[in-house]
Amino acid sequence: MDIVLCRKHGRKIYWRMQNLIDESEDFVEFIAFVDLRNAPNAIQVYIDENKSKNYESILLDTKGVLSSGIRPNVSWLRIFSRSKKQIFESYYKEVDDQTVDFLYEIVRKQKK
Repeated sequence: MDIVLCRKHGRKIYWRMQNLIDESEDFVEFIAFVDLRNAPNAIQVYIDENKSKNYESILLDTKGVLSSGIRPNVSWLRIFSRSKKQIFESYYKEVDDQTVDFLYEIVRKQKK
């Protein structure tokens, strides 16, 4: 299930990044988009049952507006500058501490 993959990767990036950034100096917004156009009903049930949990922001794309670039069985990560220019893009099957450290370096370079 892509939503499980997205949530797993998003949570890993979010929590590790929270330990790396200085909130008083760094503005970082974490948002995940999940394409639900072809999702079975069980996905919507799963989402509804877990809405009360305090997870990272996940925006649900029921119409596929944001689907360009999405691939099955991987998470798609993009990083944008403060001026909203895309500065990084990658697909991940797995996210580990080394991956998040690499992403943090990209974010850190933006504040210089």
